[in-house]
Amino acid sequence: MLKKRRAPRLIAMTPEQEHATRALFEGNRLQVERLLRKRAQTPYERWLLVCAVEDEDERAALLQRVHQSGEQPYADLAWAML
Repeated sequence: MLKKRRAPRLIAMTPEQEHATRALFEGNRLQVERLLRKRAQTPYERWLLVCAVEDEDERAALLQRVHQSGEQPYADLAWAML
């Protein structure tokens, strides 16, 4: 007998998260930074910021913070990138 799979849990995005996600998808890293630089508080926002930052040292520091937060799946992704 097959086990029923649970549907993935959908998380509502704030307007800022939605705009930042769209900007990253469109390759507009500066817009992501403008939207999230001062307010990146959730694991998802920190992850978007990691993806947008071009400076390698800053990206490594952000990856370290994301990894240390322990928030999944972002902590494991950050560790893999470090």
